[in-house]
This record gives sequence, C-alpha cells and structure tokens, in this order.
Amino acid sequence: MTRKYTVLVVEDSPSLRHLLKETLEDAGIDVIATSHVAKALEASEQYYFDGALIDLSLPDGDGITLLQQLRPKQPAMATIVVTAFGTMDSVVEAMRAGAIDFLKKPFVPEEVLQRLQSAINLVALKQANQTLLQETGPVRLPEMIGDGLEEIRKLVARVASTDIPILLTGETGTGKEIVARYIHGKSGRDAQPFLALNMAALPAEMIESELFGTVRGAFTDARDREGKFEAAGKGTLFLDEIGDMPLAQQAKLLRVLEEGVFTRLGESRQIPLRARVIAATNHQLQEAISAGRFRADLYFRLAAIEIPIPPLRKRRDDIIPLVHHFLAQANARFGLASRSIEPSSLDALREYSWPGNVRELKQVVERAALLSQEDSLRIPLPVGRSSSPFSIPEDSLPLEAIEELHIQRVLEACHGNRTETARILGIDRSTLQAKLKKILPST
Repeated sequence: MTRKYTVLVVEDSPSLRHLLKETLEDAGIDVIATSHVAKALEASEQYYFDGALIDLSLPDGDGITLLQQLRPKQPAMATIVVTAFGTMDSVVEAMRAGAIDFLKKPFVPEEVLQRLQSAINLVALKQANQTLLQETGPVRLPEMIGDGLEEIRKLVARVASTDIPILLTGETGTGKEIVARYIHGKSGRDAQPFLALNMAALPAEMIESELFGTVRGAFTDARDREGKFEAAGKGTLFLDEIGDMPLAQQAKLLRVLEEGVFTRLGESRQIPLRARVIAATNHQLQEAISAGRFRADLYFRLAAIEIPIPPLRKRRDDIIPLVHHFLAQANARFGLASRSIEPSSLDALREYSWPGNVRELKQVVERAALLSQEDSLRIPLPVGRSSSPFSIPEDSLPLEAIEELHIQRVLEACHGNRTETARILGIDRSTLQAKLKKILPST
C-alpha cells in the first residue's frame, strides 16, 4: 500500500475478524472492525473509508443490504464482499449493490491485501474517468415527456442561461431531478458536471463535509477532499430535499450563496463558488418557515425563480405518452419484444390518481413489461388500488395474499435477484428480505 488507508471490516467470525484486522494493520492500514450492521453504519458517520471487507452473513442483517446503506455515505469506498457460501447469484447481487470484488472463505492474508489494493485502485480510476467525462463531454438532455410540462419548458428557456438560483417544488416522484437536469442541459453548462446531493439522505454532521470538503486534520481521520461546491466546478449543484436541511447548515448555505465563496472544513482559504445552485423540495417551505424549521432568508435566496412541478393527476393527458415511453425503455433494458397495450389498461391508468406520481407509473409499467407473457400487454394498477377509491375487485383475495403472489412473480421474473426485485417493487432490499421470510420461511 502506497499511502495510509482506512478500511472497514465487518465480519461475524471473531477469529477471522481478528486475522483481517491484524493483517491490515501490519500493512500500515487503519482498521475499524465490527461484527454488526448497526456499528458499521455508526462508523460510516465518523470516518471516511478507502475500502471495506464485508461479510454477507451478519448477526443483525446481511452484507448486501449494509452495502446499499453505506454507498450514499461512502461513495468512494472500494468494497470486497466476503462469504463462506458464495454462489454466482450472490456474486452478481453483490456487484450490483456496489461491490468491487468477491472473496470466498478460506483465503490467505496476502490475497486480501492484493485484492484490496486492486479494488481501491479501480475505484480511484473510475472516479478519475467520471471526472474526465464530466469535464469534457456534454450531458445527454433528459426527456421531459408530455404537454403538461410545456409551460415549464418555456420558463426554463428564459432562465436556464442565467446564474440565478432556482427552487423546484412538487410532490415526491414528480420528476424534480429530471427538470433540474433539463435546466442544466439548456444552461450552456452542459459540458460541466451536474452533481446531486440529497439532504434527507445525509446525517446532519456529514452535510457540511459533503458540501464544503475537508482538509487533513479538520477532525478525526479527515483528509484532503473536495466537497460538492468545489467538485461541481462551473456546472450545476442540485440540492434535493432542501426542506430537510437542519437550521445550522441552512445558515452556512445562505452565507455561501450571499458571499459567493466557501472554505473547506479545517482551513481558512476562500474558494469562489462557480456552480449554479438548483434546490428542490416536496415540503411546503412557507409552512416550515412559520414553524421555525426553515429560514425565510434562505428561502428567498433559493427561490429567486420558483418552478412548481405539477403532480401526475393534474396532467392526465401526459399519462399515456409516459406509459409508452417507459414501456420502450423497459423493452430496451430487459431485451423484450415490442407489444401493444390493452386499451382497457390505458383507460384505467389514465383515471388512476398516481399518489407516487411519475416514479410510481414507471415502476408499474416496468413490472408489467417483465411479468406479462401476453401478446397484448395488460398493465394492472398497483396492488390493492384502483382508479376509484370505492371499487372492490370481484374475485377478491386477502390483500396480504395478493401482495405475496405479486412479490413471488416479480422475484421469479428477476431470476431470483433480490436487489433488482426490490428496485422494481419500489421497496428497499431489507424490506423485501423481511417479506420473503414470511412468504418463504426457508430464506
């Protein structure tokens, strides 16, 4: 190892955990070792990890779910999954969850060091390539499907090329990030990075380091690291779920927007803000201001241009074009043949209220494309729902039985891949695992 690394070890076997810790420390690596998911997540909020060795089977969870939870907090962490029960399915699932490599017990210490160094090098190379692509290549303009967004397209055409902050508001699933990317693509900044940061997904103590960056010594295990303000360069920084940002961090964001400069944590050197800031929220910020949860001055700074994104139920004429668009995407993604859609399905989809908005519609279309074997595609409404809140299915099964049947069909269509099954169902993997334990007690 050419420099000092910090590595997370999550292993349920005390003897193997001790061996891994000793092997890594002998190579000059700082090690945080634990046997529990909860402790690993706690450590991820206190340290930046270069790499991780994670056992698939843990006392309070499983390694793949842990990896999925760690990825947003530790995006640059090179992970190797370790198990005594490795199969090709678990290898594929681990890789899709973000693992770089896979070790099957037993193994020799020298192999661990070699594979860990290779994994860390690979992540560094991927990051360098991504930065190069962001700096040299324009972002593909996302598609804003439907006439219901025409007024938004017109407004974007007027304001995209300015530096004025923009606030996107609307319910969950309405496509706020798609609109933000559309603005970026029309702004003349499309050859520069578009970076997104979700305030609701970060613990309060990590928001500042993610935004501002750090220098070595700023806090325990801090190292020189760009924050999103700096990494965005002259591109766009998208701050999603801004209504969930704690008040202390709101004050610091306001100062950056007002003064146009920021500093990394642990140093006094001022760095100019060159990126355009777009924020988004599904909260009513005026109510949050009245309740003392959001700063009025930050709201007025962010909402120089406010663009409300309408819910899907208020743009019903866009539903059918979106269905065809998502079906074409699903066919291309899963290698499926093109099929027509039952007119009765289209009518029902158009009348449904879509509380999950565009995101929910996309998931429903994907599920139907995967599961249906008919020449003419029927797209059922979400399980237990209908276009009318008062209609009851004639051949009614208990709701729990319908859900169980649906989960099993999706799992079968995904060839047992639980990560992909959870994504299509719109739930996280740990929730799917809990449901499968009830349906299939042997899992």
